[in-house]
Amino acid sequence: MARYFFHITSENCFNEDTDGFDLVAVDGTYSEVFAAARTMVAKLILFEEPIDGLSFEVTDQWGKLVATIPFHSVAQSAG
Repeated sequence: MARYFFHITSENCFNEDTDGFDLVAVDGTYSEVFAAARTMVAKLILFEEPIDGLSFEVTDQWGKLVATIPFHSVAQSAG
């Protein structure tokens, strides 16, 4: 297991995730990261929070950028 941090970013802000999530670190890491992002975006949509212009910048426990995932791409893939 490795710890990943899902920082929420937009053009004007950076909200740092200081807690992170423990995910299995294997070749399929991106699919694990995407699944976690999908769950988080679903909660925002459920509570009618805006997601336009927001992205996750996912970093590993050493601060290395693993992925940048726009919220809208996560929401579109769920349907």
